[in-house]
Amino acid sequence: MYLAKYLAHAGICSRRKAVELVKSGQIQVNGVAVKNPAHLVLPDDQVFYDGIPVNTETKSYVLLNKPKNCITTVSDEQERFCVGDIIKDITKHRLYPVGRLDRYTTGALLLTNDGQLTQQLLHPSYKITKVYVAILNKVFKLQSAKRMIAGLDLEDGLVHADAVEMGPDGKTVYITLHSGKNRVVRRMFLKLGYLVEKLNRMQFASLKVKGISRGAWRELDELEVAELRNEILGSGS
Repeated sequence: MYLAKYLAHAGICSRRKAVELVKSGQIQVNGVAVKNPAHLVLPDDQVFYDGIPVNTETKSYVLLNKPKNCITTVSDEQERFCVGDIIKDITKHRLYPVGRLDRYTTGALLLTNDGQLTQQLLHPSYKITKVYVAILNKVFKLQSAKRMIAGLDLEDGLVHADAVEMGPDGKTVYITLHSGKNRVVRRMFLKLGYLVEKLNRMQFASLKVKGISRGAWRELDELEVAELRNEILGSGS
């Protein structure tokens, strides 16, 4: 199958748009950028769009309640416990995490082989909601919450929370934000002088891990996948 047709068949975009993507150098085949839309894709070839795998397999979607001390990769050269160890027997399709949670952060992690949806969920312009609960090393102050909402200047740019709520013990904080920056929640608290002792992502986009035991998973139904797509369409780009 020609590369442009392969991309369109995988649901990445229209055939015409696929030609443009290929010519722009955004498509890699077996790790090499290919700019010829008529490049022939062989059965064993691995096609990537900006580093995200593209395939024409039946799409699969899994929500995992990631446990602590688990690496967000499908495999690990150092043989550390990783997400791939949990999901290896879920489906015959090779699934990839949508974004990352650091090793010690638990909670909602979506895995799929839908490259187009992955790209959209990770793109900053779609402003996908994430909700976390953090347990801090000391009582959180109201002034700190105000500063989070106003915005904090981190080393990689300004980040602000959409909502911050404190639990009754004073050390538990619920934070809602759209940023997908690496370790952003931990870094925001550290900027204000707090250490995060425990961090759990309760919600990613419209997906919540309530009812899923730590380390367990479930497949999304058609309605949940549709809700994810509607959230992307509703946010605009």
